Amino acid sequence: MECVVLVARAVGTLTDPLNAGEGGAGPLAETAATRDAEFSLATQIVDVCWRPLLSALSTLMARFASEEGIQILLKCYQAFTQSCAALALLQPRDAFLASLCHYALPPSKGSAKTGGDVAFSPTDASYEPLPHTSLSAKNVQVCRDRGLLMISASFT
Repeated sequence: MECVVLVARAVGTLTDPLNAGEGGAGPLAETAATRDAEFSLATQIVDVCWRPLLSALSTLMARFASEEGIQILLKCYQAFTQSCAALALLQPRDAFLASLCHYALPPSKGSAKTGGDVAFSPTDASYEPLPHTSLSAKNVQVCRDRGLLMISASFT
């Protein structure tokens, strides 16, 4: 898990210099060329690593039940989706948001029959506001802690 977290955070920090204003450290043309090179490099790195990173984060999210572990993983989702939004990479951003929504929403009645889906967290009766809704603590935590923040930040 530590390796996956470090990769996600590293990719998240790639766009920090791109979002910062011109530093004024050199001629304007040199700064613009540097920013273009950094943008291109960050885009290539995200293109290469987003699929394996999404797979690893999804597997970890499916297996973790502790609140602390889930918060760490949600921060990774957030850092990566914000980087994708800053780089205007729609496919990886949308894939990460879809994965996040998968854990924020309760399991459907048909998901247990398919056998291919990863098992969801056990449902908790205290999270059942409607008669036909079965939420787990993980579903509520994802929605509460990071879900709405990530979606709003990713589209800016």
